[in-house]
Amino acid sequence: MNYIKKMYKILRKDENNYVNIEKNSIKSSQL
Repeated sequence: MNYIKKMYKILRKDENNYVNIEKNSIKSSQL
């Protein structure tokens, strides 16, 4: 169970990073 939780946390973190990167690239393309 701990292993799954860890994996889930990592995936969530990756997802957040990806969303941030997308937002940033949208911002820079508007400049």
